[in-house]
Amino acid sequence: MEKNSIESSLLYQSILTSFGFSLHENEKRSLLEAFDYFRSQKEGVLAIDDPRLVRILSICKIIVTDLGLGFDSIISAVLSEAEQMNEILITDSGKWGKSCLTMVNGLRQLRSLNFKRIEIESENFRKLILLLSGDLRVILVRMAILYYELKTATSGDSENELLIRKIKYIFIPFAHRLGLYKLKSEMEELSMRLSYPDIYSSIEKKVADLKPKQQAVFNSFIQPIKGELERNAIKCEIKWRFKSVPSIWAKMKAQGVDVDGIYDLFAIRLIASCEPHDEKAVCWRIYSIISNIYKPSPSRLRDWISAPKASGYESLHTTVQTDEGRWIEVQIRTERMDFIAESGDAAHWRYKEKGGGADQLGSWMAQVRSLLENNDPDSLGEIGRMDTKDAIGNSIYVVTPKGDVKQLPVNATVLDFAFEIHSNVGATCNGAKVNGKIVPIRHILNNADVVEIITSAKQRPKADWLNIVVTNRAKNRIRQALNESLLRDADLGREVLHRKLRNWKLNLSDEQIEKIIKTLKYKNANEFYAAIGSEQLDPMQIKSLLNAQPEESQPDRWVKQERRYDLNTLVAKSGANNQLIIEGAGNMVSYTLAKCCSPIYGDNVFGFITISKGVTIHRTDCPNARDMHQRYPHRLVEVLWRKTTEDSQPYQTTVQITGDDRIGLLNDITQVINKDLKINLLGVSIESKNGQFDGRLKVHVFNTDQLHELLFRLSRITGVEKARRYSEG
Repeated sequence: MEKNSIESSLLYQSILTSFGFSLHENEKRSLLEAFDYFRSQKEGVLAIDDPRLVRILSICKIIVTDLGLGFDSIISAVLSEAEQMNEILITDSGKWGKSCLTMVNGLRQLRSLNFKRIEIESENFRKLILLLSGDLRVILVRMAILYYELKTATSGDSENELLIRKIKYIFIPFAHRLGLYKLKSEMEELSMRLSYPDIYSSIEKKVADLKPKQQAVFNSFIQPIKGELERNAIKCEIKWRFKSVPSIWAKMKAQGVDVDGIYDLFAIRLIASCEPHDEKAVCWRIYSIISNIYKPSPSRLRDWISAPKASGYESLHTTVQTDEGRWIEVQIRTERMDFIAESGDAAHWRYKEKGGGADQLGSWMAQVRSLLENNDPDSLGEIGRMDTKDAIGNSIYVVTPKGDVKQLPVNATVLDFAFEIHSNVGATCNGAKVNGKIVPIRHILNNADVVEIITSAKQRPKADWLNIVVTNRAKNRIRQALNESLLRDADLGREVLHRKLRNWKLNLSDEQIEKIIKTLKYKNANEFYAAIGSEQLDPMQIKSLLNAQPEESQPDRWVKQERRYDLNTLVAKSGANNQLIIEGAGNMVSYTLAKCCSPIYGDNVFGFITISKGVTIHRTDCPNARDMHQRYPHRLVEVLWRKTTEDSQPYQTTVQITGDDRIGLLNDITQVINKDLKINLLGVSIESKNGQFDGRLKVHVFNTDQLHELLFRLSRITGVEKARRYSEG
């Protein structure tokens, strides 16, 4: 234990030394009090050589020396570890200060997350971590703690897998973005060494074996370039380095090669020293010199000098081939460009990320990185406290039972969350369990809430749900569900009404339906039928309206008049088939289907005896039916459709559609007719004016059922307000 005692003393002294003269006497006293508080355990005071004291001192040293953080960060780390060991809650802000307790609370919240049940790989989870911490220093302190655990982890430990996941998916990305490259690289190396010890050792050995060879390659490659640069009086610093073992391994897997098969195993960078106004010219002169010596690959040229990246990154990249056939990538930039790329707004983490645009979070991270590099821990605390929420935006991050993190706007409700998971989950949402407590669908969610949606098969979306949700996704899904519900009810309502009409031996024409819709003040036919389907409208009301009509307006009575024409004397004409039975004529009389109303199988029809064309068949709601009834009642004959239609032929009819014109409408219409319903489309005529369209569709159908299905499917197309059968005359 004597070794640990010496180590503890040295660590404590090194921590104080790291602060230099920036620590006041009262701060030193507070620091000693914090360590004494840490040493005060339930079982007594920890000895100076206790491993737990060595652990916290080692963490504090990382916080100060590797991260450049200050007094508050040290205190919060010590108090947080004391809380965890003694299972207590520290709330005395008078003793430790409000800033320290805020950080202790942030560390407590991070510890409370169930990392085993959360998908920590997502960017949303990293944003949740930022919001929960409330202060960026909390994340850095937590990073120091896990970095220490990684350094001291032993192979075969069952906790290593979760530790490495936290490091890989949370803290390495943060270190990368903040420009903590040394710490990031070490965490990557330690993680790989712990997870894949054999692979790490193998690559490390191969790199060591290749180093003399690569040094010779570098010297040989750069020698003629240096000579030309000197002859052209261009001052230039030339660097090269091996990539890290994890980076090499990633390239080996991506390219399917061994270590010596990676062409960019090491990187070469030329950094020119010149006046600002000469920068572009100098970089291109260097490029020209290299291209004159080695053959460049035009497809690999990247010019971020003429057109810098959105992040501000400037550099000229080229890949050239040596005489031996080796491809080598060269980066050309000036000292100013290199400084910006490494330290400024276009930091290396921005350069490496795909997409590159400077977003709000990236800008904020760049400010934090600048403060870290300038060793200004006090300002870091201020920017962490003030701008964390602003950096993330007006959002909250909520966790599903499976651990997925969902981003929602502030004031989002349980119902918003349900629709974020899936439309069906949202449509049947009946409430939720939030952090284990049952809440209604209106409940407003907060950061890090764990939400389990409760569904019910009987639940259906309601119009007032639109007042509960705040996300556009939820609103759109609710509107869509309400519309689909309306169409389902309308479909059911049609069936109910048609069944009732058959029982009552009544017939409804399109004109009569429109009159009833207007009388009952429904907006359209779908709402009318949906009211029947949802039992809001009793079909008996419709029967009452029909019975209230004048007798002469009821089509089924027009055909029941005295008939005094001898059908057997009619001359057969073209157009005869065996699908109709004409009263008194058997199958001997030919007939034609009237063009004015184009009857089809299943329509209520009657026959009209012409002078020279036999019998013409009209629908009972034909536009000319009333005139024929009034002027020629003696020429009307009763007509019935045969029950068997095995040899039936298709009938031509015309459909009228109207609504809002849009791109792709005609394609959607033909999709429904030709592909979905397999109906033959004979002709299309559509006129559009002021955003509205009016169309006529000539089609072949076999019966009224097929026609009704067509009208129903057309009415569901986006933009179509009305689809109805069209009659001339």
